[in-house]
Amino acid sequence: MIKIAICFEKEADNAFISSEIRSCFLKRHLSVSILSFTHGDELLQEKIHPDIFIYSCNNEDGKNKETAKKLKTDNPDMISMIVGDIENLTWNEQLFLKPILKSDQTNRKDFWEKAYKAYELCTNDDLIFNYYHRPHYVSTPFSDILYFASEARRIRLFSIDQTQHTFYEKLDDLEQDLQKKACKFVRIHKSYLVNASYISDFDRNYILLTNGETLKISSYERYLSILKDLHACRIASCK
Repeated sequence: MIKIAICFEKEADNAFISSEIRSCFLKRHLSVSILSFTHGDELLQEKIHPDIFIYSCNNEDGKNKETAKKLKTDNPDMISMIVGDIENLTWNEQLFLKPILKSDQTNRKDFWEKAYKAYELCTNDDLIFNYYHRPHYVSTPFSDILYFASEARRIRLFSIDQTQHTFYEKLDDLEQDLQKKACKFVRIHKSYLVNASYISDFDRNYILLTNGETLKISSYERYLSILKDLHACRIASCK
């Protein structure tokens, strides 16, 4: 369950944003706990550690911003989302949203990108890959994934059982996220990220997967990188 804390001085703002967020999460079949506060001190007194903290930066005393910093100290993975005037803000760890969440599609997109990251943190498992495949999230063991292929703005996941699913993410971002997991995926091409466990052989131009499929290596630099990565994998497996 994703824990969300909302902090706005006006109860009407809290009620509207809570309703909007709850509705969107339910459409994606995700459980969410939403708590509303009018002042940041109330949240700190409750000793709650939210996964997402959404707050107004327009309060005169600036306490919401200080609350966010304190929450970040206790939970470095927490995602902060500011709603309001951003002209004078310099805290670049935040996602800045315009006040109108209801009709601004760009803001909705930004919000869900951050919400997806929060979901990843909440369900953090080094052995499981989570992704959003409409209309819900899917969990797949890394051991079941052959490779990822980039297709324009989407990524296609190829499984060992020959099933395929697509989801929206950049392959560069996915590669970076996978480096934090207990698995090894090798970038052989700008469009391919391959599970090292299923590489049976390779040469200067191609890799051969254990299912007999071949994928092209894009450059000599990639080939050298694969040599290095697979050598590191063998050393790690021997320890």
